[in-house]
Amino acid sequence: MSHELRSRESRTPRGLPFCMHADVTIIGAGLAGLTCARELSRDGARVVLLEASDAPGGRVRTDHVHGPGGTYLVDRGFQVYLTAYPTAPHVLNHAALDLRAFEPGAVVMHDGKAHALMDPWRRPGNLLDGALSKVGTMGDKLKVGVMRSEMQRMA
Repeated sequence: MSHELRSRESRTPRGLPFCMHADVTIIGAGLAGLTCARELSRDGARVVLLEASDAPGGRVRTDHVHGPGGTYLVDRGFQVYLTAYPTAPHVLNHAALDLRAFEPGAVVMHDGKAHALMDPWRRPGNLLDGALSKVGTMGDKLKVGVMRSEMQRMA
């Protein structure tokens, strides 16, 4: 399988669409489409992989966003990966992915500064920092706390 992406208008030298020469045409270069294309091409199939966006990855991508203080890596889409997925070790190289745990919270840009907001139920030591943060009003923070408590009672 060729690893280059071709535009929707790609044609063979004879003017026919590339998919006319394929055994299989796969629509979408997300994780499932990429995996399918890899497995089929390993089995000898001629595969054409079509993707509407500007790059493969589907909903799972990392964008490089330039902002105050530098360039940030912003993950889109599927952000929590469970290493317990049964087929994952057969498809993905966990060591190469350099998987790491994330703290329960978020970094929010506000007034040109990064503010870490942690989940005080899972990181009680960060409760005061979150309460005093300039992100959101105290009323908003209390509403989030009440909602979180109600959701825990319902679970």
